[in-house]
Amino acid sequence: MDITVNVTSSLTNSQRRISTNWTVAHLKQRLEQITGIPPQSQELLLYPLPTSSESVSIDKDDSLLSGYELPEGARIQVNDTRPDSELRALEDEGRPHEEYVMDDEEYDKRTDTLRHWKRVNQLGKYDPSYTGKLNKSVQLNSSIAQNLTVGSRFRTVNDTHDERRGVIRFIGKVPEIDQGLQTWCGVEFDEPLGKNDGSIKGVYYFNCNPGYGSFLKPQQIEQGDFPELDPFGSDDEI
Repeated sequence: MDITVNVTSSLTNSQRRISTNWTVAHLKQRLEQITGIPPQSQELLLYPLPTSSESVSIDKDDSLLSGYELPEGARIQVNDTRPDSELRALEDEGRPHEEYVMDDEEYDKRTDTLRHWKRVNQLGKYDPSYTGKLNKSVQLNSSIAQNLTVGSRFRTVNDTHDERRGVIRFIGKVPEIDQGLQTWCGVEFDEPLGKNDGSIKGVYYFNCNPGYGSFLKPQQIEQGDFPELDPFGSDDEI
């Protein structure tokens, strides 16, 4: 069974789809791609809810995730156990200490950082084809956006969630997300499946109830006469 979980670490925070049929060892391999922490240095803590204060240790590499009763929306915290990791070097076991900001040149020389890991694996901006891919993405989304209309109904495509529907409330640049590079669609979902109330970092682009708003790239949207989904509807014959 596939479920959506929140994956957090000292440097990352994202939602991911995982299978409860995976082993813990396989999950750690996948988490390395997200966090940059090697599997052997990962400490996994399961929080049944994103706001839970109590956790369960996921520590048996050969066990299936189904044995941990992972609920939809659970949070998996990935801690780096390496004693010389970049963040542990800044910690003082909870004792007060002055804030330390590492010089960018010094940070760039370190080999235990997410930046170094991305550089070695040629990910993100370190991918030789990154600039070309980014330019194509910008052009594609700009082109699609020209055929979208504020106030129109839509459904999501290429979505990590199940299909979501709603109304397009905004089309344009959102500097708070990417310094105004891409074209974004501010949307209001029919159900509370979003992440905000139409605002980003305190700037409002449209208004809706908390949890109903989100910002999607135009390529994630199909505009059309899509009515609200019936959560109790079924195509099964009774």
